[in-house]
Amino acid sequence: MAFGHGMFSLGQWAVGAAIAKLAGIEAMAAYGLALAIGGPIYFLTNMGFRSAAARDATHATPASDYWTARLWAIVAAAAAMTAAAVVVEQSRGFDGVTAILLFAAMRSIDCVFDLAYGLHQRGGANHRVARSLARRGVLAPFACVAGIVASGGALWAGLAGWALALGLLFVIAELKHFRGWLAAEPVHLGGGAVIRRAWPLGVGAACAALEMAIPRYFVEWRLEPEALGYFTAVFLISMAPVVASTAFGNAALPHLGRAYAAGEKHGFVRLALGLAALGGGLGLLAVVTTAMIGGPLLEAIYTPAYGPYADVFVIAVAAAAFRAVAALLQFGMIALGWFKTHMAVHGGLAPAAAILAWPLVGAYGLYGAALSLLAIAVLQCVVLTALFVFAVNRSFAKTDKR
Repeated sequence: MAFGHGMFSLGQWAVGAAIAKLAGIEAMAAYGLALAIGGPIYFLTNMGFRSAAARDATHATPASDYWTARLWAIVAAAAAMTAAAVVVEQSRGFDGVTAILLFAAMRSIDCVFDLAYGLHQRGGANHRVARSLARRGVLAPFACVAGIVASGGALWAGLAGWALALGLLFVIAELKHFRGWLAAEPVHLGGGAVIRRAWPLGVGAACAALEMAIPRYFVEWRLEPEALGYFTAVFLISMAPVVASTAFGNAALPHLGRAYAAGEKHGFVRLALGLAALGGGLGLLAVVTTAMIGGPLLEAIYTPAYGPYADVFVIAVAAAAFRAVAALLQFGMIALGWFKTHMAVHGGLAPAAAILAWPLVGAYGLYGAALSLLAIAVLQCVVLTALFVFAVNRSFAKTDKR
């Protein structure tokens, strides 16, 4: 499944590169604003349903309950994104509005795919998740490039092509599985029960997305319009260690859940710490690589105009390295059922990110934005390490008493 996540991430980066090369820096800035606004909204309404379903080894919650909750969440997210489009219309014009609305369409389809992946994982069909992610990774840049080229460089056409391709892929590849799940597992307690169980994951994920988006909000507010485009491009590619770690964490989550359910503390800790070490190794490799060839890499992926931001790139990758370790520790916490801890940690880090980003962006520009990302990532890693140790000891002490 890690291969599938890797292909999917390469596709997302290829989309960013296509927008930068074919549509220009203003389009990249509009796309970056859509990402910064839409990320927290969709992470909040996503409610961590994939993780909740994947760890549900006993099928305690029917697929139909997850599906009902997902529909409610999509409607709420679409309404919030529409309101956001109205707000940014004066500052970003047509490109900004259409980017936000089409991003909402894509993310809504993504959310349905996400639930399908959780249900596949619950049934042990990780290979289906990997295939679907790989297909999406290949399809996204081709559809986006086709739209941009056909329209003569319009961002809206590229995003519309991407959304259309996603919808067709879902109908072809996933719709039959949903029909089977819904027929076999009818509604039991309804979508409200799922939301009441999983909402801390959604709030925590939204706060995590918000803390990473906050520097971009200050870049948009305090710097020249093109600055957000450059920072978005650097940020997207810098997240490689986090993306890779998340792929391994998603693949390991059902195994962690089963180890906890069986009371196998040694096996659980060995797997969780092995994952964290893997995340640290991937992060260190990314930092070294970026320090050596960061400038030429940015120029090759985007355009020569992005080369001068190599120093910003190195700092952003260092932040992602710490986040990679923290993300894998968080998967261990989720497997233990500590959903509210996720919310509490990131709920505290989000305002801290704002406190740091405000002066740093004002004083050091994009360099300061990257420094604020690094400071929050280090703090997150330290806090989650301590909480992980506490959660493991507390949780397995309860299983021993049973």
